[in-house]
Amino acid sequence: MRIVLVAVMVFFVLAGCSTRKDGFVTRAYHQTTTQYNVLFNGNEALNQGIEAQTEAHQPNFWTRLPLDPFPLPDIYETDAPPNPNYTRAETKAVAAVQKHSMRIGGTQRNKQIDEAYMLLGKARFYNGRYLQAIEAFNYIIDQLGDSNSIHAAQLWRAKTFLQLNQEERAAKELKNLIDNGALSMADTATAYAAYAQALLALDNAKEATTPLQKALQLEKDKNLVARYAYVLGQLYDALGHSDSATVAYQNVIDLNRKIPRTYWIHATLNQLNAGLLPETQTKTAYKRLTNNDENKKFLDKIHYSHAVFHMGLGDTLSTESLMNKSLRTGTQDNYLKGMVYETLADMHFDRALFLDSGAYLDSTMSVTDAKSRKFRKVKRKRDKLKDIISYENDIQVHDSILGLMDKSPEERTQFFADYIAQIKRKDSIQKAQEQQALAANVSFFGNDFYFYNRTQLARGKSDFLRIWGDIALEDNWRYAKPKPIITPAERMLADTLSTEKTIEEPRYLVETYLVQIPEEKARDSLEQVRNTALFQAGLAYKEQFLVFDLAKERLQRLLSRPSDYTLPTLYHLYQIEQQTGGEKTSHYKSRLLAEFPDSQYAKIIVNPTQVLEGEFEAHYEEAKQMFATQKFESVIDKAAQAILGVQDQDLRARFALLRAEALGRLDGIEIYKAALKEVSTTYPKQAAGIDADVRLRAIEQITKSSSATGGYKLLFVTNRDQHEQTKVLAQACTDWIQTQSLNLVLSVSVDVYNRDSELLVVHGFRDASSAKDFNDQIQKELKELQTLKNFVVLTSQFRDALIFKDLAVTLPKK
Repeated sequence: MRIVLVAVMVFFVLAGCSTRKDGFVTRAYHQTTTQYNVLFNGNEALNQGIEAQTEAHQPNFWTRLPLDPFPLPDIYETDAPPNPNYTRAETKAVAAVQKHSMRIGGTQRNKQIDEAYMLLGKARFYNGRYLQAIEAFNYIIDQLGDSNSIHAAQLWRAKTFLQLNQEERAAKELKNLIDNGALSMADTATAYAAYAQALLALDNAKEATTPLQKALQLEKDKNLVARYAYVLGQLYDALGHSDSATVAYQNVIDLNRKIPRTYWIHATLNQLNAGLLPETQTKTAYKRLTNNDENKKFLDKIHYSHAVFHMGLGDTLSTESLMNKSLRTGTQDNYLKGMVYETLADMHFDRALFLDSGAYLDSTMSVTDAKSRKFRKVKRKRDKLKDIISYENDIQVHDSILGLMDKSPEERTQFFADYIAQIKRKDSIQKAQEQQALAANVSFFGNDFYFYNRTQLARGKSDFLRIWGDIALEDNWRYAKPKPIITPAERMLADTLSTEKTIEEPRYLVETYLVQIPEEKARDSLEQVRNTALFQAGLAYKEQFLVFDLAKERLQRLLSRPSDYTLPTLYHLYQIEQQTGGEKTSHYKSRLLAEFPDSQYAKIIVNPTQVLEGEFEAHYEEAKQMFATQKFESVIDKAAQAILGVQDQDLRARFALLRAEALGRLDGIEIYKAALKEVSTTYPKQAAGIDADVRLRAIEQITKSSSATGGYKLLFVTNRDQHEQTKVLAQACTDWIQTQSLNLVLSVSVDVYNRDSELLVVHGFRDASSAKDFNDQIQKELKELQTLKNFVVLTSQFRDALIFKDLAVTLPKK
């Protein structure tokens, strides 16, 4: 009976807790259940998600830190998976609204529902669903007018506007909220930080320092205090206020062990490099940081910052040494490695060590995001060195090969024997290092674990052989037939044979290298490649990098041996001596005039002004006329000759650009892009070089036509070595068109397709069927056309054929 009575009482209590009844018990029940059950679990999930992302994120202290402790989802990244913690928080918030909302008579009687909507908005915010988050915050603002969460909802709505790139709107709302003074202290700190973030997004760093300072003063979370203070120091550094930056960094340093060590380290390094301490004190401080065991895992950053300090002092040796120390720490900070590699690249470039500089730039690109602006900047530097690195590699490789060809058979054998000995020494050192590493692992793990105790391991192997014999590693090994036990003498013999087998591997054999030396008949071609590389390298050092010592050395080496480059080499050496005030100016001048009196170079030396303003300008106009008449090979040859002979950089750049255009018409868009890039990097300050860069950017956007407009053309494919016959045939086509009174609609042209083929083109057809009918008729009149391949294409397809060289027919060969 008692049980029945209790059950009836429970039934009536639950029945009285309907969300449609506005009783005291009902309100108390739903508010308590919402707050201590659903919302508690939802807020726990939200906080767990925030803490996990904060701990997982590794901030990049080398750039300006964001004010948020971890990156929020980008509005345009729709494929990002939702965070399960935030999804759970959103589910709890929705459950709280669905099960415990008590909206009666237009008024919400459950005072915890506004907190449910706040949780809902925050969960959506952190999951990157910003528009849906604004809906939740707007519900509080518009529908829950008596809620205590209205101002907090306005604050979070403004933060959401920031993620939607509506910085001006967010800044305006945040400023009004701060001025109203209705926010709690914690929310006020958040509002000041968000306001500073909006100003930074609007590129107003100077004004952002004030609200950030306010946020720093009001914030209670030590990690956020450290972040705000560090960002404030970075802003003051960017504004040139070193004293204020030092104070901001000191705020971080004073937190000491209350914050992650990485904040303390970077604040200390930035403060040291502010240049406010005497040099001796700064060096002492760096020494203490380096020797402190607490900082071992930050040595990569300390060495780099120390190197930057020495760079400011002009101490290049210490700078390079510390940069290499930073790399040798095995740092996993790719951004730091990129800065180190780029700095070393610049240092080697300044010393004209272009091969080393290029290698460091390659390393920089390997650790840099390919989509970043920094990657594009580094790639432009590397492209500038591409040619000179290629020339120097050709010089080294072919000098080495020719040197080996000059040696006697005995000298070659001895050379490679010495080389193999070096390989063996390196292999031996590497093997010793591996054994040391293994010993270190044994020491690290201790001797208790069986497999790291050498004595126990050896005894175990011996006992196994004694009991089971030499059994192969296979299934059911215990039941396999035992093999005879190998005696120590047999094992020693096997080891000896194994050693001999190792010695016989190809890279330890002299014959491996001897057979790769080219035969004597290849000497001429090897010397030609080497001589071309010497000339091009000398020219690049002289014209592109202005390193006259290296240019002179390469050109003098070339001049010391017979080659096809004697004439231009003499001229460029004459120019170098003239520009640097060298003693051999008259020597090179007299030799050039004596040996090559009728050359263009001799005319330049005798009367440079007349030749430049008259003859070469005439050559340029002549080359342009050749281009207009589609004599592209002649344009390429004439431009190449002029580039070697012209002294004026602007005129040389114009010839180079014209040559690039001719190459593009013959070989297609990819060759055109490569030629344009060469012009833009070789002549970056000349008008033609700038024009080439503009064209290069424009053609990067060119794609094959997707439209089917523009009419049709009839094409006949011919060989370029039959150009005169093609012209006669084109004239015959034109005459026949006139006899048919079609000359107002149709026209004929001959267009170069590539180095082998050209196209006889009839323009002006409105549809494909008309072109095909015309083709049938004209072939009856002109029998010569019947032997030629022909096809009908859209105007857009014809344009693509000339640009991309991708006609879908087999063109005739010579």
